[in-house]
Formats: sequence, structure tokens, C-alpha cells
Amino acid sequence: MRSRTTSAGCDLRISNVLLLTSSAGIRACSTEPVGDGDTFGRVWLLIPEGFFSVVQKPGETNLCVRARDSGDLDRLRESYMSDLGPTQETPGGDYRYRAWIAREALADGLAAIARDLAYSNFKSEVGRRDPERAHLYSRVWSTLGSIQPGGPYSNY
Repeated sequence: MRSRTTSAGCDLRISNVLLLTSSAGIRACSTEPVGDGDTFGRVWLLIPEGFFSVVQKPGETNLCVRARDSGDLDRLRESYMSDLGPTQETPGGDYRYRAWIAREALADGLAAIARDLAYSNFKSEVGRRDPERAHLYSRVWSTLGSIQPGGPYSNY
């Protein structure tokens, strides 16, 4: 995992599997409860199988894994997290699909994702599996490139 301090003085840690954020966005550089108080910190997970937001809801023991595509939760369950509960649809929510999992089962699944990582380029791997999704992930990659001084490929 790489770590650096942004120009705003925030410690930013990025790995090739997880992007840790808060509801106030990257600029806030906070894992404390922020925003509407609905959750206590968030994790975004972008992997070839899908895009997920993992949150700890107040008063709940299990973690809520949220997705915008129900197929993402199905792939996550089939590939890495067989203990992930059934998908529930929540129309009108910021993430339409949700499933719950015990913290240790999530940790085991994340470890399995890391052990199975065998591609040399994330965007190419996503493109091989789903070209349309690769285009969307590329936009995320490009937007997050602004974190790096001068942007991606810069000698700045």
C-alpha cells in the first residue's frame, strides 16, 4: 500500500484493491462519521467483479455491502464471499442493492481477492470481462488522477 500526504495535508492511502473514502469525499480525508450520520465510515471496492460500497450501519453487527448492479453482488458472492447474505433491492436508495456479511467473512473475502490478483493492469482486466464497465471505471480512474500532482503520467 502506498501512502502520501495530499496538498490539503490529508494522509491518503491507496492500494490496488481498495479505495478508502468517506461520505464527504476524498477531500475530507476522514473515516469519522460525516454527512447524514447514517453510517460510520465507508469503503469503496472496485474489482473486476464489480463496484461496492461497504458500510457499518449504526446498531448493526454485520456490514452492509451495497452495489448499483445486483449482478455485482452475485459475482462477489460466487467468487469470494459465499457467506454474503441474499441481495435486497432498495428502490430510491443511493445504492439500489444491498447484502449483509459478518466482518470476519468480509475480511476473509478481501484476503481471497488479494490472493487471486494475477493481472498486471486493472483497467485491461475489466475491459477483457466487460468493455462497457471498463469505460465507466476509466472515468473513475481519470477523476481520481487529479489526486496525483500533474495527473497520471506526469513528471511534475
